[in-house]
Amino acid sequence: MTRTAELRKPPASFEAAGVDRILSVVLFGAQNFMKAQEWSGFLQQWLERLGEATASSHVRIFANDEPVPGDSVRATLYAEWRAPTSSGSPVEMLRNISYAGTGCERWVRLLSCGEPVVGLTAELPECERPMLESQGCISVAIVPVFVEARWWGFMMFSDCVLARRRSRAEVDALSAAAGIYGAALARQEMESRIEAARVQEQLATEIGETVTSVAHSLDDTLHLCSTRIATRLGLDLVRIWTMASDGMVLSSHSAASALGEPLLRSEVSLGEGAVGRVAASRQSEVWCDALPELWPGSAALVADAGLVSGAAFPLLSHGRLAGVVAVLDRKPLSQRVLAALESVTDELALAIERSRAVAELDLTENRYRRLVEATLEGVVIHDGRSILDANPSLAAMVGLTVQDIIGRNPFDFVHPDSIEIVTQHVSTGSSQPYEAKLARADGSGLAVEMHGRDFVLDGVKLRVTSIRDLTERKTAQLHAQNLEKERAARELSERHRAHAEFLVDATRILSSSFDTSTTLDQLAHLCVRFLGTCCAVSLYGGDDDGYVALVHGAAHNEAHSRRTVAEWKATTDEDQPLRDRQGRGEVVIIDRAAAEEVREHALVLDALGAQVLLSVPIVAGGNVMGSILFIGGPDRESFDVLEQSGAEELGRHAGIALQAAQSYHAALAATAGRDEILAVVAHDLRNPLNTIYMGSKLALDLMADDSAAPGRRQLEIIVRSAEQMNRLIQDLLDATRLQTGQLALELVPARPRAIIDEALEMLRPLAAHAGITLEADDVTAAETIHVDRLRIQQVLSNLIGNALKFTPSGGSVRVSAEQGAGEVRFRVSDTGPGIPEDQLPQIFGRFWQARRTDRRGLGLGLAIARGIVEAHGGTIHVDSAPGAGSTFAFTIPSSA
Repeated sequence: MTRTAELRKPPASFEAAGVDRILSVVLFGAQNFMKAQEWSGFLQQWLERLGEATASSHVRIFANDEPVPGDSVRATLYAEWRAPTSSGSPVEMLRNISYAGTGCERWVRLLSCGEPVVGLTAELPECERPMLESQGCISVAIVPVFVEARWWGFMMFSDCVLARRRSRAEVDALSAAAGIYGAALARQEMESRIEAARVQEQLATEIGETVTSVAHSLDDTLHLCSTRIATRLGLDLVRIWTMASDGMVLSSHSAASALGEPLLRSEVSLGEGAVGRVAASRQSEVWCDALPELWPGSAALVADAGLVSGAAFPLLSHGRLAGVVAVLDRKPLSQRVLAALESVTDELALAIERSRAVAELDLTENRYRRLVEATLEGVVIHDGRSILDANPSLAAMVGLTVQDIIGRNPFDFVHPDSIEIVTQHVSTGSSQPYEAKLARADGSGLAVEMHGRDFVLDGVKLRVTSIRDLTERKTAQLHAQNLEKERAARELSERHRAHAEFLVDATRILSSSFDTSTTLDQLAHLCVRFLGTCCAVSLYGGDDDGYVALVHGAAHNEAHSRRTVAEWKATTDEDQPLRDRQGRGEVVIIDRAAAEEVREHALVLDALGAQVLLSVPIVAGGNVMGSILFIGGPDRESFDVLEQSGAEELGRHAGIALQAAQSYHAALAATAGRDEILAVVAHDLRNPLNTIYMGSKLALDLMADDSAAPGRRQLEIIVRSAEQMNRLIQDLLDATRLQTGQLALELVPARPRAIIDEALEMLRPLAAHAGITLEADDVTAAETIHVDRLRIQQVLSNLIGNALKFTPSGGSVRVSAEQGAGEVRFRVSDTGPGIPEDQLPQIFGRFWQARRTDRRGLGLGLAIARGIVEAHGGTIHVDSAPGAGSTFAFTIPSSA
């Protein structure tokens, strides 16, 4: 082991301070991750704070790569912070790293189960060392990151200078940091899914409105659709192609383009280019790295515009190919864009088919308009064997001329599907109207209404039949059916929107506070509005075991809710099947059908006055923390798939929020426990220390001036040591009082000059002994300030004492005070070595010391000074640079 890799164990006080710093950074991260909308920049700041708090050389976050079938698990560097003096491999070398290939397959087993990897590199399994040693790592602490219950990756804290064995408390603090980051990632993924759903819903709505409009031609409709797609999804080019009637050629329509010059209309044969290939195969294609030849001449367009990605989807309507939609962009297409694009292909196909149908209908109307004006119904006279006469309307119905119809058998024009019913009415002479089908000359069928009547002419029985075309009626019926489908689709869309809003509101509530009881109560109120008549939230384990929130809806009054709680508690112990499944984290639905099979379930439903209930687990990190119970009212008989999925998603979000709250309260408890111990220890030490001090002082006084008296030197050492220990204890007590806000101030009027003179008079002997010049510069502050004189003297003594401690012999320390706008600014400047820039952010922190080996104090002086100044309503800061000395300045308000 080299000298630089020497194993050192920090003192317990330093270790506690380190855990405290880590937990402070964890708390800082929790507060900012959960409230920030965009935290990519904040992530680097957080990693820097973690690195400084843990004194690590590197802090890195690795994300597991998308798994490839048959390949080992791999990870890629996602973010990192390096200490200014550290080194390491370039970022590109830390991509797509195989755990197994680097000898770290053991990490997969540990990290995926939530276990950390901690230790000295030299003590880790031999197969894992080469990878760590190549990064210069002497010791590491690796903690897993979970996004909900999925192992997402890990955070790695590595030491390249000092080999350290991290305590369990430190590792737990680092795990808390990983947990906070995993919760932030889960929140980010959820918000991304919600935003994608919102964009997809808006796009589908806009396309649907455009498609159903009757005011546009096909070209205008598709141009509007392509424009809406390009605008909503941020695409550079959207082009829609339609299939010609011969089924062999695709024709392009007006395109939405951000490339400048408009695209000219062009045609593509089936199978030609990527567009023709998609049409022929009826399979979508996505191009990520290089674009193929989409249509003749597209290569030049792609090169000039810098397009790099694209996709094409076939437009199918009832199994028939209506066309192709193709999109191109200068950036890679996201899955959100592809999903949104695929979701509107049915609407685009419908637009094309509808436009064609409208065009054909217009053609038919124009062709037969004059005949319909003459007579609206077709009329035929026959004797059962041949047609004697017919009008032009009937000829139009079957697609022939009147001359072609006369003389033919009337049943030649009856569709095979209607032969039986027509024969029945003719043979019985029925005069009742009925529906049937005519056989048209082209082989198609025509829905008609027939109304026949027999009569006798010249002794021959004849039959006259009027035939009414039912196309419009059928079209109207089909339109009504389509409207019903659209209504159902809108209703489903509205339910999805309400579902998304519910998850957004739930996320906002869960992230708004770390007060578990209040948060879950608000969540229960929200759940009642969306899913159930009653909602009960329960937690498992610890002091919180039991129901923490119960909310009733309008169908249940307060008395019923109290009865619900009593009955439920009385029956849950009996209902072991439900209780066991809840404890295992299962989703449970109990309705009347299930109650018929399990008697205990029937008791539960009867007790709650419900037809159905739904229980979902509250899960985080693989642990079942509780459950949410949705109790349906008397009118609700089931929970559908959408409601169930929303409830399960809510349980996962609640688990993440509870886990974050537990981490937050654990950090607060750790800080409070530490401060309480410090206060108790400091207080209990003062009494025996004062006894030692007074006894030693009295012994010295009894020796008078006899410097040769035996033991005199030892007594003097004891007195000085007791005085130093008393100062240290006083610093601890002051730090505790400042932390808890219990520092009392006795404000009296004082002049800045007098305060400075007292401080200089007290510390000049120390300066003279060290060979340092200590004097006051011009003191321009003349206004009286109201301060606790002893506390301000304590601030000046700490600042001047530090300056004397670090200023070499022959240097100088200067004190000044100047009048400002409503404040007095005190300055203490020295000619010492200055403070490195990387130490400035934590110089006023508790237990901070410039040199780790300094044993002349606890590192509380500057923290106490800051607390005293801020208690007076002032501020304190330092200006320093290596080799240029340091200047500490603080302000005190000059008004009473």
